[in-house]
Amino acid sequence: MQLDPGLSIVGVLVGTVFLSVSLSPSLLPRPFAIQGVLSGLSFAAGYGLGVAGLGLWRFMQLPVAGKQTARRLSTIAGALEELKRIGGFDKSALLLVTPTGTGWVDPAGQNPVEYLFRGDIASVAVQYSCLNSPLALLTQAAYGAENARAVFVEIYGYWRSLPADQRPKLYLSGLSLGSLNSDLSFDLFDIIDEPFNGALWSGPPFRNESWRRMTRDQEPGSPAWLPRFRNGTLVRFMSQTQGRDERHEGLGDFRIIFLQYASDPITFFDYSSAWREPAWLREPRGPYISPDLRCFPVVTMLQLAADMVVGTAPQGFGHEYASSDYLDAWIALTRPEGWTAPEIERLRLLLE
Repeated sequence: MQLDPGLSIVGVLVGTVFLSVSLSPSLLPRPFAIQGVLSGLSFAAGYGLGVAGLGLWRFMQLPVAGKQTARRLSTIAGALEELKRIGGFDKSALLLVTPTGTGWVDPAGQNPVEYLFRGDIASVAVQYSCLNSPLALLTQAAYGAENARAVFVEIYGYWRSLPADQRPKLYLSGLSLGSLNSDLSFDLFDIIDEPFNGALWSGPPFRNESWRRMTRDQEPGSPAWLPRFRNGTLVRFMSQTQGRDERHEGLGDFRIIFLQYASDPITFFDYSSAWREPAWLREPRGPYISPDLRCFPVVTMLQLAADMVVGTAPQGFGHEYASSDYLDAWIALTRPEGWTAPEIERLRLLLE
């Protein structure tokens, strides 16, 4: 038995549920004819809601079992094949970028590393949604992380199969939601015997558990807006004005850089600011934090939430990361060869 191809299976299923519920008792007994009309209307209402809901689901490009998985795997496999075709694994460096919800990659973060490697670098990113980061975080949080992991497994798996002396350096990067999903794309046990070279995560969202743990376990005396974690040998935090002078010192072969601004509400939002003062408001405060900013119960949390959702700022403030700051972070991460200090400063002026 097959349904009419014009019928929606989802609509029929939801309509059947509505019909079944309509057969349950209500306040008064119903004649058979009234019950039949009621059941028919209930089925029609359920069918309509099911079709409308399915249409909205498809419009927002939310995951559909089977089809979405097959499409995702095909896209990721295609990205790997394209990398091979253009000689991406023959470059000096390979950058695996985890984009924001819409697939957007910040050019302010890409341009500096392209210059530092003098074009001898390949980048790959795979879009997984048409939604912006806040909506994707609310509706596709798990799917975004799954997609990032699938991309990492595919690219990293091929990269590690190559001879160590014949493959590019492999770096990960991501901005905002992209940094969160990039962090979730791999597990320590995946890479401990064959680590990639490092990661640059900018504007990490407050929900990033790795970032929260490192911030919580920071060295005493370091500020909350620029913490120092375990002598800075593995993880380094940088901002607009801090971190440049020590960008090379003490970093190991595998390293993670967090680029964050003290004025970024997406990084420093915290529900607990509804009842206690955030640590980043204590002295010394970060760059460009108003001395007039005071903590007030509930109101401070609402202010931060509003800043996070609708706040705007010029480049170099808030959640708008500047190329010149990316430049310092990329230098700390990649340690590019063949650049003198005057050349770096000329590049900084070009990027600004």
